[in-house]
Amino acid sequence: MKCDGIGLTLLNAGELPETVIRLAAQNTQGIAAEDGMLTLVRGGKAFRCADTPEGYELLSAIAEGKNGQNTEDKELLTLLSGEMPLTAEEAKRFGFDKNTPVCVIALETGAGERRKPYPALRELIPMEKEDRLLTLRDGRTVLIKRSEDEAEAAEFALALTGTVEDETGIRLKAGISNCCKDPGRLPEAFREALSALRIGSIFRLPAPVYLYREQVLERLLSEIPEETRTRFRKSLIRGNVRMTLNEETLNTAEAFFKSDLNLSDTARQLFIHRNTLLYRLEKIRKETGLDLRKFNDAVAFKILILLPD
Repeated sequence: MKCDGIGLTLLNAGELPETVIRLAAQNTQGIAAEDGMLTLVRGGKAFRCADTPEGYELLSAIAEGKNGQNTEDKELLTLLSGEMPLTAEEAKRFGFDKNTPVCVIALETGAGERRKPYPALRELIPMEKEDRLLTLRDGRTVLIKRSEDEAEAAEFALALTGTVEDETGIRLKAGISNCCKDPGRLPEAFREALSALRIGSIFRLPAPVYLYREQVLERLLSEIPEETRTRFRKSLIRGNVRMTLNEETLNTAEAFFKSDLNLSDTARQLFIHRNTLLYRLEKIRKETGLDLRKFNDAVAFKILILLPD
């Protein structure tokens, strides 16, 4: 990075006036502007240069670099966000081409977690040549990962979230885009990964890994106005289904759906007798009026469970 004409200097932060330290603390990047000078404070050190657009750009780049985000990553994020079109030439400059299928994996911490995952992910992710790890301003992290299909990306994300929790105690959720073979689709894949995270949180989906392609029903329901959802819920059943049925019964219903309404497969997966499963399904029918062995009733029940209260 060129510093000609900017006059960048490095000194101890203790040599700075208290007003500069205070101004730097008020800026998210730690940059203070005073008396024609810009100052970037980082720990016990400080970078100083002339208060010019070029100087501010330089200090901003240094600040981002300290957080693992370089200027090239910032440019790529601008392209992914759709602020500028991603041409084939631009994609190739960042290492993406039609011979390299990728998935975008968006990662965020669970509720109550204040630590940012980027430093741990940078250390733990086995990066390949085409992979890119980017951090967003809100603390979320995006990994562009070479992957042949969504299932492979999901398997990787599941192993990664488990490793991060074991090594650092940080619990992560991952949203995975559709596989992207056209570099021009990267911005769309970027939005899909973030959407998968958002949909997973709205509908309280249980898995730590959410695939955009599997959220067809959830995405459709999210487009329905809240008033309409509430009216629809009341037309099907009174009260809160999650309050009416216990966790065991709800887990049974979910297993029944995953087994494509197959009684034998569901009983085997839950390690229960077929008659026990029939008893639980009958309990659901009595509480809700919906017989999950019938396709239409099963669809209605699934929607009821998904709809936010």
